[in-house]
Amino acid sequence: MTKTDLFRILIKVFGLYSIVITVFSVIPTIFGYPIYIEEALVWVLGSVFISATLFIALFVLLIFKADILIDWLGLSKGFDSDSFSAPYLNDKTIFKLAILIIGGITVLDSFPVFIDQSLTALQPQTGISENIDAGGFYWVSTALKLGMGLYLIFNFQQVQAFMMRGSAKKQESET
Repeated sequence: MTKTDLFRILIKVFGLYSIVITVFSVIPTIFGYPIYIEEALVWVLGSVFISATLFIALFVLLIFKADILIDWLGLSKGFDSDSFSAPYLNDKTIFKLAILIIGGITVLDSFPVFIDQSLTALQPQTGISENIDAGGFYWVSTALKLGMGLYLIFNFQQVQAFMMRGSAKKQESET
């Protein structure tokens, strides 16, 4: 495994983790602002559009164009040797382990909140109706986050194959 391969893997794993955090933490937080005021609705929709555009560009760069980022930052330069020896550690193993860890962290982070939101939804409603709507939104976003974490855990091989799709072509062309 070369140093460039290791940096490529690390950048792609960071991109995957960033997608999970952004979709299930940043976007629900933006939508959590009060949207019943017309001026706030325009601000929320505008900030979601701008944020989504920037995040999509960042994710495309991190996941699909990692080599461009490695070259631009000069990460593969300045090492004594181009490759290093790790007999039991290859790119597939690193991806699988990282996907399992990201999925596990996502499940551990969202499961208690999902249970709390579910129990709150089952209790008799004693409050302002705006709080009910906000609670339902957070319950759905937490359920989706929990589902994404479980998907990463149970389908880590398919996610790993998707993430390595461009890496295999790069390795064949380098040899």
